[in-house]
Amino acid sequence: MNDRFKFRVWHIESSTMIYPDRIDFWKNAVGVYWEDRVLKTTVDNKTQFILFHADDVIVMQSTGLKDSNGKLIYEWDVVNFNKFYTTFWHPTESDYEEVNLSGVICAGKFGFDIDIIKTNRKSKGKFPLSDFCDGEFDSECWSILGNIYENKGLLDGK
Repeated sequence: MNDRFKFRVWHIESSTMIYPDRIDFWKNAVGVYWEDRVLKTTVDNKTQFILFHADDVIVMQSTGLKDSNGKLIYEWDVVNFNKFYTTFWHPTESDYEEVNLSGVICAGKFGFDIDIIKTNRKSKGKFPLSDFCDGEFDSECWSILGNIYENKGLLDGK
């Protein structure tokens, strides 16, 4: 399966993150399939299926991108980005400056955005994730700090 089309599901009542093998969407429900990893509903380690009411879960899509540790980056992940950047066509060594920021990955108008919560630059707000890719995604510049559901304290810097 293409990483861009992977999902994870936060079950609100149990405060549990589920990484399903398959997910189905209905009008008011979400069907989640996975090998016996999180919730126990059958025996003999058979594939699990649970039908959740849509209001009981938060579904997050993978960006298809991985951080420096090879971990998939999903919506609502809090990430750190650190890279030396320049905006000049023929830069000299002194034209580069370090960009360091932390932000939350969220759905944007044309893909994924990063909502910057902390930075060494003047600009804050939402920016397309592609603005930080220089035409190619450099996973070595990114690290996942956690997500807003399992690590609520990460947003205290706002």
